[in-house]
Formats: sequence, structure tokens, C-alpha cells
Amino acid sequence: MVARLLAAIGFSAFGVGLTIFGMGTSTAQRNDSLVNIGLALLFGGLIAGFIGVAIYRADEKRAMRSHDS
Repeated sequence: MVARLLAAIGFSAFGVGLTIFGMGTSTAQRNDSLVNIGLALLFGGLIAGFIGVAIYRADEKRAMRSHDS
């Protein structure tokens, strides 16, 4: 359950971070505050999403091994 939430929230945060990063860099004057927030969400969301997927896959493999026994 936690793995699914971590993956869903992480990849959603990645998408929001990409949008905010684009908003910060698309203006005539670069908005450093939006760029920093966007980068934090990009990298944090990507890391959280991959950790969630890794935990989920590990749980599924463990469940398959116990089911086969």
C-alpha cells in the first residue's frame, strides 16, 4: 500500500515540478524561486517514484515466491 502511494505521489510531484520549472524559465526574467521549487519537486518526485516502484516490485516478487511454495 505504501509503495503504491509513494510511486503515485512521487510521479505526480515530478509532473508538477516540471510544470513549475517551465513556468519559472519561460518568462522574460527568470524566476529563481519557481525554478528552485520546480527542481526540488522534479528530483524529489523522481526519487520517490522510483523508490515506490522498487518497493512494490520487491513485494510482488516476495508474494509470488510464497505463493509458489
